[in-house]
Amino acid sequence: MKPFLQTFIQDKLHSLQMDYEHNIALIGYEFEDHRLAYEIQQQQEQQQNLNVHQQQLIENLCHRKYQNEMSKCDFNSLKQLLRQKELPKSLDTIQIVFPVYIQAIDDPRIRQEYLNRHEQIMETYKSEMMILLVYIAEIFMLEIQQLFDDEMAKLWQEQHCLPIKKRFNSIVLNLMEQRFANITKKVQCISQYKLSSLVDESLTL
Repeated sequence: MKPFLQTFIQDKLHSLQMDYEHNIALIGYEFEDHRLAYEIQQQQEQQQNLNVHQQQLIENLCHRKYQNEMSKCDFNSLKQLLRQKELPKSLDTIQIVFPVYIQAIDDPRIRQEYLNRHEQIMETYKSEMMILLVYIAEIFMLEIQQLFDDEMAKLWQEQHCLPIKKRFNSIVLNLMEQRFANITKKVQCISQYKLSSLVDESLTL
């Protein structure tokens, strides 16, 4: 087998293995989340304290937690690219065709001068867009963080208004913390997979 073909096959097999392991890991995190949600429900049933509204509050919090962790991940990734003076694929692949009138200039020196200016303008545009992307990602991250904090405050406020026997016990609160931790690990898994995919993609170019 020719070396380049063997390398190509090995790269594809490695990529398939990464996809498989990533999907298996995600299934594990999903299973753990459902298990913890079921345990919370069981605890409330044992307390005869099954409240659909409170259950919905917990689910909303978990959804916000996932959004919160993903927004942090996206912001940190963009910030790292900015520090390294790299561009995300969406920006790096932007190309504007040189105007025909520039390509038609006979004098090679003048033509090259205009082409260089064109390249400089494109690089400046991409850099400014990158800064804007980081800024937007940070604003979104802070907004999601505020939504999560508001939902958490709402839950605690409602808990304090309930009779003690109707409030979440320490077991339920611990299970909620476990769900949050599991969500954080899931997002970290997604982030690492994306990063590994980008590294592999750059190595195969």
